[in-house]
Amino acid sequence: MKRDWNLIRELLINIRDGDEVQFNPDRRQDAFTDWSYFDTRIPTLHGHDWLEATVRARTEHQSEVETHLELMLEAGLISGPAADGPEILAHRDRYRLTLHGYDLLDVMEQEDLWRDIKTELKDKSLPLSDLTITELGKRIVLKRLALK
Repeated sequence: MKRDWNLIRELLINIRDGDEVQFNPDRRQDAFTDWSYFDTRIPTLHGHDWLEATVRARTEHQSEVETHLELMLEAGLISGPAADGPEILAHRDRYRLTLHGYDLLDVMEQEDLWRDIKTELKDKSLPLSDLTITELGKRIVLKRLALK
């Protein structure tokens, strides 16, 4: 599995806002309870095949969220009880952003700024990391303010 910065961004927003820790590319629609989310992902399957594929997609999605929460704890973006695997979601209401998490989210939260950061890093073949996101975000903001 690759690190998904869009997922990290959404999880940071959810934790800051006190929402249930979840992620859905369709903008905070609860992927764990809204089955229509999977209807759009698996449109050609029916009956047992659809149900099996849907359950597999939910399990994979939950595992991805769990892994990213573990990464965020390790990186110091969030604080809360140490847990891993399925146990990490059991404590989802006890996580909070750290100062580092707030700083990173300040840069990532604005849609246009986040899009510009990802585009510039991709154009320059640079990796997405908390350091490159933060530094490039600062530079873009200063440029927009016309400060040097």
